[in-house]
This record gives sequence, structure tokens and C-alpha cells, in this order.
Amino acid sequence: MYRFFFIIVVCLHTQFAFSQYGDSVIIKRIVDETMTNSTAYENLRKLCKQVGPRLSGSPQFAKAVKLVTAMMKEIGADSVYLQHCMVPHWVRGDKERGQIILSGNKKSHLVNGQSV
Repeated sequence: MYRFFFIIVVCLHTQFAFSQYGDSVIIKRIVDETMTNSTAYENLRKLCKQVGPRLSGSPQFAKAVKLVTAMMKEIGADSVYLQHCMVPHWVRGDKERGQIILSGNKKSHLVNGQSV
């Protein structure tokens, strides 16, 4: 009985080892193809250098949406949809100064803006 169980465990283990090896070879080929013949890094460079930082609701955010939409259409995506949604954004308000006095220690602070 133990011998039969041992043979089954060895067979299953061997099968899983070979299937993982096959998967890793395929994944390595996909990664190699992406790293050598892909436009991913060029698209990332455009997004970072041409658009810059993209806080939600900012003009750079809207520019990034348009750029990525164009990129997706350029690479041949079947469908590209833009969906309108409300996005909170941060607007720099007036500077406010204050002091916190706790046990005789004064701590000054400066507050910039608020979330809209």
C-alpha cells in the first residue's frame, strides 16, 4: 500500500515539476519579447516626460487620459471607451499660520490649501 502511494506521489510531483518548467519558459519568452520589441518603455517615457506629474483632476491628468487613449488606439485595441466620472482634486488655497500650545511648548505650523 505504501509503495503504491509513494509511486503516485512521485508521478504527480514529476508532472507538476515539468508543467512549471514549461510555464516558466513561456513566461520568459513573453518577458524577453516585451523588453526587446515593445513600445512599453517609449510610451512610459512619453507619459512621464511630456505629461509630467498627474494629480487627479489636474490638467496633466486630462492630458494623460487623452495620450493613453491615443496610445491604445495606435496599438490596435479593439475598443477604447472613456467614461466621465467625478474626481476630487486638490486646489492650493491661501496659506494659514497657526500655533499649538501644549504644556507651555509652542509649535508653529503652516497649512496649504484644501481638497475640493
